[in-house]
Amino acid sequence: MSRLSVRSITGRWCTVAEPTPVVRAVTYERDRERCCSCGARVALQYQHRQATGMGGSKVRPRYEQGVTTCAVCNPRYESDLQSKALACGWKVRGWVKDCTAVPVFYAPELTWYELTADGRRLAITPVRASAMMRDVYGAEYEAWVEAAA
Repeated sequence: MSRLSVRSITGRWCTVAEPTPVVRAVTYERDRERCCSCGARVALQYQHRQATGMGGSKVRPRYEQGVTTCAVCNPRYESDLQSKALACGWKVRGWVKDCTAVPVFYAPELTWYELTADGRRLAITPVRASAMMRDVYGAEYEAWVEAAA
């Protein structure tokens, strides 16, 4: 199994399971071959939406557990773009049991989507997206929206 070594937010190195080639390809195609946050079409990377824990994970991610990002935006999700990444669904808190409950905002399209377990995305209204985020995160979502503004 392919695994990637990454530095956690505490500075420790851990390994995370890489998506299968099929999951990566379907994710890139679903996301129209561009970064979900800035729209870049070069230096694309598969971004795990949900932290895999301090020791990493041996479980390969599924379609709804990843988004396409660029090499510039991806590392910023753990630094200056963290609140925005959480508010837009590009990142998902580790305790969330079902990533499909957290919609994703595709900034280049100015559209919210629900990601499905079979690799599709379904457009939803901003009102529906906000309700879904509040159902999962409660007041924490409002704090992220405010911090990201």
